[in-house]
Amino acid sequence: MRRFAVGPFGSREEVVAFAPPAHLGYAVRAGLPVRSYRADIVLRPEAGGTTIVWSAALDPLLPGTGRLLVLFTRAVVRRFARELVRYADGLTSASD
Repeated sequence: MRRFAVGPFGSREEVVAFAPPAHLGYAVRAGLPVRSYRADIVLRPEAGGTTIVWSAALDPLLPGTGRLLVLFTRAVVRRFARELVRYADGLTSASD
């Protein structure tokens, strides 16, 4: 189990798949208005870098809120991915 937070919002997640260094799967157990949320992050080496593939499926707790939840989680994931790239670029620059 782990806690993941962005600003005042947070969730409790369980790591359900882990195959370093390329795959992490997790399920949200608390903190989002969903019956279920499962995501997988896969890193794929590419020429000159790495492609991040982040896929998820969710079942909203409240009918009619699925689209809003998808938009929210997509925005959070994009922000997290941008910060991850910025961090990794900093590591690369420091080792040059």
